[in-house]
Amino acid sequence: MQRLAAESQGLRGVAAVPQAQAAAALKAATDRLGDKGRLSMQGDRASLTLNGVSPEALRGWLLEARSAARVRPAEAQLSRGPQGYSGTIVVQLSTGAAP
Repeated sequence: MQRLAAESQGLRGVAAVPQAQAAAALKAATDRLGDKGRLSMQGDRASLTLNGVSPEALRGWLLEARSAARVRPAEAQLSRGPQGYSGTIVVQLSTGAAP
């Protein structure tokens, strides 16, 4: 927990990335999920729909979304089944970055 808290503090001081760069990072992370993840972008929000994603793959997507795209979670509705996690995660892209 202390490591995560320190990482969170460190990320707060990191500059936002341009929206196009954040979108590209999210797309790359989603592509690694294969047919188990679908990303849709609307303005400064992105919605990831999951269908049977393993805990490790979900963790990887979240880490990449946080570090490379510098997004913040807005809402999540997930359920865990025998094949993995299914549901939706909505993230907010950082604002204030140059286009």
